[in-house]
Amino acid sequence: MKAGVGSTSELTVEDEDETLEQEMLEWMARKYREQEKRKREKTQKGLQSAIIRQREVDRWKAEEIKQELAKKELKKELGRLQNFPIPRYQKFFLISMKGSFTNIHVDFSATSVYYHVNTGKKIFYVAPPTQSGALSKDRDE
Repeated sequence: MKAGVGSTSELTVEDEDETLEQEMLEWMARKYREQEKRKREKTQKGLQSAIIRQREVDRWKAEEIKQELAKKELKKELGRLQNFPIPRYQKFFLISMKGSFTNIHVDFSATSVYYHVNTGKKIFYVAPPTQSGALSKDRDE
């Protein structure tokens, strides 16, 4: 070797085992970093999905709470109204305009009403009583 290269030249001697070991360590470190990156990304995606699901659950719970509060308020209001007696009216004052009409109906509790027409006219269309009409009146009361 001295004859071919010379005595003053420096030669680099590489140990194949050491180089191979170094490359292997670098490859393993790179693979480890890639694996850790995938794990982090998977965890982040899982957390994002969990956060989205939790927000949906929170919205559903908020809606359920609103509905429950509305039901409680309604029950409270109905309870308050039940403490008041139903008024029993004896006189009514009805005012109507020219061309107005009233849909077919039965006056509440089948009350009797006396009409006095000051000006103009009022036309009544009255249907004869039927068995089915009497049954529906009794059912409605």
